Amino acid sequence: MIKINDSGGIPINNSTIQPRIAGISTVVPSYGFGQDFAIEAAKKWLSSGGAPELSVARTVRVFQNAGVDKRYSVIPVEEMLREKDFPERNALYSKYARILGENALKSVFEKTGIKPYEIDLFITTSCTGFMIPALDAYLMNRFPFKDNVRRLPVTELGCAAGVSSLIMAGDYIRAYPEANVLILTVELCTLSMQPTDKSADHIISTAIFGDGAAAAIVTGGKDENGLHILKTENRFFLRTLEFMGYDVENTGFHIFLSPGISKFIEKNIPEQMGSMLRNTGLGIEDIDAWLFHPGGSRILKSIEKGLGIDAGKLGESAGVLRDYGNMSSATIFFIIDSYMRNETKKSDSHQVVGAVGPGFGLDTILTEWK
Repeated sequence: MIKINDSGGIPINNSTIQPRIAGISTVVPSYGFGQDFAIEAAKKWLSSGGAPELSVARTVRVFQNAGVDKRYSVIPVEEMLREKDFPERNALYSKYARILGENALKSVFEKTGIKPYEIDLFITTSCTGFMIPALDAYLMNRFPFKDNVRRLPVTELGCAAGVSSLIMAGDYIRAYPEANVLILTVELCTLSMQPTDKSADHIISTAIFGDGAAAAIVTGGKDENGLHILKTENRFFLRTLEFMGYDVENTGFHIFLSPGISKFIEKNIPEQMGSMLRNTGLGIEDIDAWLFHPGGSRILKSIEKGLGIDAGKLGESAGVLRDYGNMSSATIFFIIDSYMRNETKKSDSHQVVGAVGPGFGLDTILTEWK
């Protein structure tokens, strides 16, 4: 049976219909560089003219405190620092999104043993470029999908789109227990590096963002191994439009970020988690791992303080931020994959998967490892 709660969210799923993540593949592009290299490039960039909102010394501190040791890009750093208009950036996005997307799909099909023609719903998420026809259409011409597969491209949920796509996939499996849902996230954040934009927001985003792609397959099976989706919650906060997003200009996307995001999360996340865990028999202390999208090191710290948890409970999130940077919606799948491969995780343990995104919203999922 399904246990009903009074939180207004999706009730915890105790039925025989239980969505699970059967497998995840992660892919990064060929250009990789460490934070020290990035700092030296940033120094040259800020010294090349204009009036940066942050001094070189302060920018160095931003990079050093970002929690990132390495990130990847589809283009070399010198190409990032060359001015490009929106059409050129988007052409690069279209080219490399197809390459990384195809590699991610090949890997997840091999990893799970599920075939392309067994997919019933294909969700794609990305906020770093536009393609019409959408990315999934190009990839459906590369793999033997059935011609009646349902398609859902998600383009404007930003960093939260990965978690949102998992919520949608879980809902679909509950409605169609024999189905298989394929999720593909491709984010090429470094293509939005703007050489002439030396605002504080852009400098901060440059310090943390990287490129990556991931694919996941969600299917049913209460008693099978995998990460099982028990319950989901999402919360939209009014009057927060200025928190994060893109301004679209002739040269492409220009990011804006509010310095108040961290404090807002710290203040509001306890209520969200109270709603999530209500009527589950679980408390904050019973969660084995908090698999949250690391918008940056300050975001992780705000979650830690807001929930009163040990930093080690966010270890997978911090590790992915350190090794790959913030890859927008793809990041959460790197984090979940890292947890699923972690040999110290315990059977029948519980996790909370979460992310914030522009709008401003907070999406969370209660999961169980079996």
